Amino acid sequence: MITEDKITVVIPTKNRENFLKFSLTSVLNQSYKNLEIIILDNNSSDNTKKYIDSIQDNRIKYFNSNKDLSMTENWNRMFDYISTKYFARLDDDNLLHEDFILNSYKIIKENNADFVYLNNLRVKENKFDLMWKINPEIININYKKLIKLESLCLTDSNALIVNFESLKEIVPKREIFKTFLPDRYLFFRLASHIKTGKIKVLISTQIGVISYYDHQSRDIEPCFVNYTNIGRNEFLNNSKIKSNFNFLKASVFEDFIKELEDINIKNFFTKNICDNEHFITLKYLGHLYRMKVEKIIDIYPLLLNYLYIMYKITKYPLKKIETKSSFYFFSVLSKLFISKVIKLFHRKKKYHIDIENIYNSTFKFTKLNDFSTYEKNPIDINKI
Repeated sequence: MITEDKITVVIPTKNRENFLKFSLTSVLNQSYKNLEIIILDNNSSDNTKKYIDSIQDNRIKYFNSNKDLSMTENWNRMFDYISTKYFARLDDDNLLHEDFILNSYKIIKENNADFVYLNNLRVKENKFDLMWKINPEIININYKKLIKLESLCLTDSNALIVNFESLKEIVPKREIFKTFLPDRYLFFRLASHIKTGKIKVLISTQIGVISYYDHQSRDIEPCFVNYTNIGRNEFLNNSKIKSNFNFLKASVFEDFIKELEDINIKNFFTKNICDNEHFITLKYLGHLYRMKVEKIIDIYPLLLNYLYIMYKITKYPLKKIETKSSFYFFSVLSKLFISKVIKLFHRKKKYHIDIENIYNSTFKFTKLNDFSTYEKNPIDINKI
C-alpha cells in the first residue's frame, strides 16, 4: 500500500481570471485530494485576487508578487513556497484530467522515478487530438529520446509530476528555471543526469492535461527581419515578431550547447537534432511559418524569408534542422510558400473564439476515461 503524500500543484497567472477559474477548478476536482495549491499571481490588475478570496478551500495558498516579473521569475518563486516532496505546475489556461495527480503519483512511487510525463489532449479550433499514441506500458526514456522529444516540443510540462527532492540534488534551487522557455531548457540540462543514471524519467500515455491553443497570438506581421542582430529582450519587445516561437527554441538550443560539458551529448545534438549553423535557420523558419499574408504586397517579405532559408539549407544541405536533413525542407518550404500565396486569394473564415463556451464545453474531457477516439495523428513514443 502506497503511503499518500501531500502534493503541491502550482498555478502561475497574470491578468487571466477568465482562464484561471477553469484551470483551478480542474485542480480542485482532482480525485487525489491531499493537495496544496499555490497560486503565483504576477501582479495582476484584474479580479484574480478577488476570485481566489471567494473560494472556500484551505488547500489554496495565494502569493502576489506585488511587482511585474518575467514569466521565468514568477515561476522561480514557487520554490520559496513548495514544502512537499512532489509537485506539478499548471499553466492558467490548461485543464488537468481529474485523475492526473492520482495516476502520475502512483507511477512515480511504484517505479521509484523522479519525473513522470502523462499525455496531452490538444484543443484547436474546436478539434481535439492526442499528442501520443495510447500505449499500456510505462516507458523509461533515455537521454537521446528526451532530447528529441523536447526539441520537437512533443512533451507538455503541464502533464508532469516532479520529485522536488531529486531535482534539488542536481540543480541549484535558484537555477531550476532559466531562459524564456524554462521548462524545455530544464529538461535539456537534465539529459546528462539521465545518461549517468542519476535520475529516471518515465512517460505514460494516460491522459494528463487538456491544452488550449486558440487564444494564443500566433501571427507574425509581414516583414523581413535580420535575426542575426536581434537580442532576446529586443525580440520580446518587438510586437511584430514576438510570436515567433522558433526564435525562443533556437535560443534555448544555443544556451544548451554553449553550457554543455558532455561532448557525447553535444555531438549527438548537433548531428541528430540541430546543427549550430542552422540555429539561425530555425528562427527564419519560425518567421515564415507564422507570417501573415493578407495583401499582395505581403508576398515580398514572404519571398525574402523563403529565399534566405533556401540559401541556408543549400549552403549546409546535410546538416540537421529539428531532427531532419536540410534537404527535407526544400519541398516543405516550397509547398508552404505556395499555400500562403493561394490563401491570399482564398481566405479562410476566421475561427471565432469564445473562451467561456470553449472551456465549458470541453470540461467534460477532465472526466473522460477513453480517449481512443481522439487519436487523429498521434506520436508513437517508441518510434522517436
